[in-house]
Amino acid sequence: MSGHDALTGFGRLPITSGVSVSDPPELPNAPATEPEPSAPSYAAAGVDLDHDEGFIDEISEITKPTLRPEILSSIGGFAGMFKAPERYQDPIFVAGADGVGTKLKLATTLGRYDTVGIDCVAMVVNDLIVQGAEPLVFLDYLAMDRLDRELAKQALRGVAEGCRRAGCTLLGGETASMPGMYRKDEIELVGFGVGVVDRDKIIDGSTISHGDAILGMASSGLHSNGYSLVRQIIDAEIAADRLDLRAEVPHLRQAAAQPDARLRHQGPRAHHRRRLRRQRAARVAEVGARAHRPGLLAAASDLRHAPKDRKHQ
Repeated sequence: MSGHDALTGFGRLPITSGVSVSDPPELPNAPATEPEPSAPSYAAAGVDLDHDEGFIDEISEITKPTLRPEILSSIGGFAGMFKAPERYQDPIFVAGADGVGTKLKLATTLGRYDTVGIDCVAMVVNDLIVQGAEPLVFLDYLAMDRLDRELAKQALRGVAEGCRRAGCTLLGGETASMPGMYRKDEIELVGFGVGVVDRDKIIDGSTISHGDAILGMASSGLHSNGYSLVRQIIDAEIAADRLDLRAEVPHLRQAAAQPDARLRHQGPRAHHRRRLRRQRAARVAEVGARAHRPGLLAAASDLRHAPKDRKHQ
């Protein structure tokens, strides 16, 4: 019995043979009684099931671009099911969990939640791949005071985009309305992921030896770690009137508080296609410039769908 059934089914009168529930027997000399006040409704307590109805269907649409062939279930069930890809000979599953952390406070300040979903996936997936695992599935936990559909969809679109980039499926998750736990527009966002690796390809550090080279990879910027310090710096800059989070950042041509319209309206696949077109156009233009062949440069300019206002990207 589900929780909803248990609530609606609680306290029902038993049906007995020959007695109608709608016409109970009269008791002799029974004193008149006042009707008991009805129990407080679930909606009045802050969880409106009617308001939340149908959100699962909207989540299903968001997750479609992330589906892998190993998935055996759909969004909306009690749990998600998947299998290991057949190419693995001795598959070992690797699991991890992580959260976005205090960057969510900055997201709340800006009213922007699309990129923290990407961060949530990255924090988990990074822990899988460093052990040699291929990310397979991801599950999210999204909580707020009361379900705000637009806010939740913005965060989940980011999660789906992170899954698409990582090559894993957004298998399912939990969207929780928790009155009294969070302030308006605040959210909690946590993720869980499972990957797979063949036993003989596990990376666990056991083969590290003296003389091995250490490779460093430059970061593309701040992601999700260290935001307690980042926010302290930002707060000091704002207090000194040296920073406006809602002002346009020159090299981005948009403000930090401005949600990415590509994620909001056209979905992750469209965003991915445009990025590939820009990269392809840049490569063709670079090759043409090196070879002094104007024909190749012309071919690059014929990519009609490359956005004209993003020439430097």
